[in-house]
Amino acid sequence: MSPRKREYLDDFVVNEEGEYEYQGTLWHWRSPEERTAYLREAWAALAGAAACAVAAGFIPVSAMGNAVYVLLPYLAVMGILLYTAFRLAKLTSEKDGLRDHVYQKVMVPLPGWLMVGCVAAFASAVGELLYLILASRLSPLALLYIVLLAGAGALLAYLRRRTNSLRFDVS
Repeated sequence: MSPRKREYLDDFVVNEEGEYEYQGTLWHWRSPEERTAYLREAWAALAGAAACAVAAGFIPVSAMGNAVYVLLPYLAVMGILLYTAFRLAKLTSEKDGLRDHVYQKVMVPLPGWLMVGCVAAFASAVGELLYLILASRLSPLALLYIVLLAGAGALLAYLRRRTNSLRFDVS
């Protein structure tokens, strides 16, 4: 890592009016329609995954309080959903061209974190299934918990695949 944390500040130059203007690398979407479509799909997938995960958190399954292998992945999913919301908000606030430091902080790590969220959601669902098998108690609520977390994991996997398919032009 570089000795300076904020090297991107060197990309801002004072113009004639005395205001700072960005002069660094810009990452452009292939088309404005692609940006709009991606952001719409990303927010919808994130909202769906968050709805599934929050709804699963309200289901009274005994494994949430008794099995760390169900609770910890669930907490990881919730944290990654929050992280993704902040990254998408930053991406939405940027206009057509993404500044290099924004691209590096948002688009580069996002697919990896989405994969972690997907794995954590499925791990929590499998953990709940394992708990059901070990405890020999079949509960319809526990099955609903498993379905909801599998749905959240599937939506995060879709969002990861969609994010990986994006291509940008550099200027």
